[in-house]
Amino acid sequence: MVFSPSFGLQCIGILSSKYRPLFVPLQVVLLFDIALLVVNFRISAQLEELSVQINVAGPQHMLSRQLPKAILMVERQVLRETPKVLCWLNGG
Repeated sequence: MVFSPSFGLQCIGILSSKYRPLFVPLQVVLLFDIALLVVNFRISAQLEELSVQINVAGPQHMLSRQLPKAILMVERQVLRETPKVLCWLNGG
């Protein structure tokens, strides 16, 4: 009896000619499965990066809308107070 790396597999019949046609499709399916798993991990990592950017963009958008509103409110308040100040300065 000769012991080779494939001896154990031959003993259980995996490398016999009966099951040999199943190995190629099984290997192809396994290869595609691993490839899809890698692609899935890469897409998940990219989505995580994009979600961080989107979560930062939300508050920035809110602040960019509040800033002009605050400027307009200050300008409106200054325009309301200017005649009163001018009147007070002129002694009236």
